[in-house]
Amino acid sequence: MAEIRKCKTCGATVPAGMKFCATCGTKVEFTANENTGDIPGKKTNLNLRNFNLKKFAMLVVIIIVAFTAINFVYAQLKPSKYGQVKGSISFVPGEGEVTVYTNGNGKESMEGQLAIGSTTEPQWNLDGTTAAFMVGDAEGNWSSEHETYTLYTVTDELQMIDEEVLNFMLSATGDAVVYVKEFDSGEKTAELWLYSGGKKTMISDEYYALFEGIFQGVYLEYVDTNYVVSPKGDAVSYLAYNDGGSHTNFIWDGKAQELGEDIKPFAISDGAKYVYYRKWDGFYAQKGTNKETAQEIGVNGDHYHANADLSQMVFSCEDGTYIVRNGGEKELLSNSRTEAGFVVPYGTALRNEGQLTMYSISNFEDTFYISTTWYGGADGFDVYHINGKYKADVAARANGQIYLADDEKTLIFDNKKGIYKVNGMLNNPEKEECLVEDDVAYFFPTVNGESFFYESDDDEILYQKGKGKSVLVSDEIESYSGNSSQFDGLSYNTSQWYNSAYISSRGDVMKNYRMFQGDTLFYSIDEKLFSSSGKEGEPVDIDGIVDSFTADPFNVFVYSEYDRYDERYYHSSDGKDFDIVDVIFKGVQF
Repeated sequence: MAEIRKCKTCGATVPAGMKFCATCGTKVEFTANENTGDIPGKKTNLNLRNFNLKKFAMLVVIIIVAFTAINFVYAQLKPSKYGQVKGSISFVPGEGEVTVYTNGNGKESMEGQLAIGSTTEPQWNLDGTTAAFMVGDAEGNWSSEHETYTLYTVTDELQMIDEEVLNFMLSATGDAVVYVKEFDSGEKTAELWLYSGGKKTMISDEYYALFEGIFQGVYLEYVDTNYVVSPKGDAVSYLAYNDGGSHTNFIWDGKAQELGEDIKPFAISDGAKYVYYRKWDGFYAQKGTNKETAQEIGVNGDHYHANADLSQMVFSCEDGTYIVRNGGEKELLSNSRTEAGFVVPYGTALRNEGQLTMYSISNFEDTFYISTTWYGGADGFDVYHINGKYKADVAARANGQIYLADDEKTLIFDNKKGIYKVNGMLNNPEKEECLVEDDVAYFFPTVNGESFFYESDDDEILYQKGKGKSVLVSDEIESYSGNSSQFDGLSYNTSQWYNSAYISSRGDVMKNYRMFQGDTLFYSIDEKLFSSSGKEGEPVDIDGIVDSFTADPFNVFVYSEYDRYDERYYHSSDGKDFDIVDVIFKGVQF
């Protein structure tokens, strides 16, 4: 309580807060504490006269800047949703010799022919650091002779696994390889083996191995891959032949368990937790060997898309696109179908296994897939964004090419009016931003999506950063006329790096362009090779006529004809210095 004072003139009591004495009218002076009613000796909680607005504003600015910086650092350090290719293993077959390039650690050659048949060609694990391949005397094409080969794996060093092998399957992690040997043509069975952790284990000696059928009027039979292996290789599903004439499928995870008759799995998760298989009446998903959990997920041969551990599967039915999560009921994503698959950033690790594409992602939340619902003519399509509730909304509308930048949200695409970009997370195609207002034939963004190369309607190759001024790379354009089959024989390496974009039916012509390391464009004109990193294109020092070439995040391979007698294969790991891999003179290797 404030202090009571006496009037200095008449001695009357003057209550606190009164300015004049009520008895004599004399003006009375009081302390600040008495005027405000504060208790003497106690500090005021807030003195507005001493409040510093500038200091307060500065504090607010510091807080905002600090918050922004924290978010920026978090965004930079936040691991990507998309697992990236981490290595590169390439095979260059020559005359009686195979050269292997291993993860930038040099090359190694061995005698023999690289097996390149449909069930014998090289395979890579999901991140590209491990490969399995076979070498023999023949090329491994379909044949009734049932050729056998020597099986190898390679990471940094070559490892011989086994001899007299007919076919194989490498697990997604590269930790295991399953293979077939000792085929009995009378019984149509063979031995099925697993190599993992340096140890060989026979899974079954009653594996049903033979494929028989008529193709274009010709009878074919060959030892097929009627088995699948889980990502880590701890579970294998395989087909066996029983005495009743039907086929029984088994799951092996250290011991064999019957899965069912007349079914053929196309994917199996680690520990056989989830199994995906086809029967004569459709496709099914099931939890392990529990038949009561089986549910139909499709009735035809549409493509399937899975995450890295196969706990999620996206697929199309006649009425739309669905997802199965953790073996549960299928959930509708959208009423449009998808067959083209997902749009992923450059360098994303994925691999194709028949009807299945596996992506190096933990789940499909905040990913983008391409529908087959055409919105604007023969080339138009919608791109859908799967949100956190696993519902899909239209994120963009494109007409031929679409890419996802490494920020994992910016879609760059063409839509007949030019090159556009949009934040796909907004689920609003109307928010698209025009980058190039021109009729664009093809375009290739850099990995961050901030700049791009494109072929204009004036037959020029241009480079542009954002909305800035375009730079002429070349005023000449050459339609692709190279021998693609020759290129296919030149180098066998992971093809997942080319799947970062959806290309329309015009894609075959685009063999004339290849992106290297996500920021350098290689292209050919007048049978010569050029490269550009955003400036005028420069010729690449390659002798002879450039017939075909390829590039990925780690390598550039070139096939050239030096003269009518001389063919040369070149390789570069930096896109600048090229070494001769092979010289073939009249079919004789030197």
